[in-house]
Amino acid sequence: MDLSLIAPLTILAGILLLRRSAWGYLLASVAVLKGLTMALAVSTMGINMILAGVPDSLAIVIPFLILTLLNLVTAVQLLRHVDVRREVLRPAV
Repeated sequence: MDLSLIAPLTILAGILLLRRSAWGYLLASVAVLKGLTMALAVSTMGINMILAGVPDSLAIVIPFLILTLLNLVTAVQLLRHVDVRREVLRPAV
């Protein structure tokens, strides 16, 4: 169920980002941070497997360390492009 929700929402976030929608930034930030935490968790698991002497764990660690780095770069780029300026709403007279 996790992937059946995350994959479509990530695609929707990409489409909305291309349209410069505020919802795109919201969904993309959730998707990028979810990917970052998941890749970091799997990388940590693989490092612990290496320390425990489990064979073939290096094949898990390298791709997920790359994914962690890519997600971190993506998160920084996304947060840099968030516009924090707001229009001041004036009360109707």
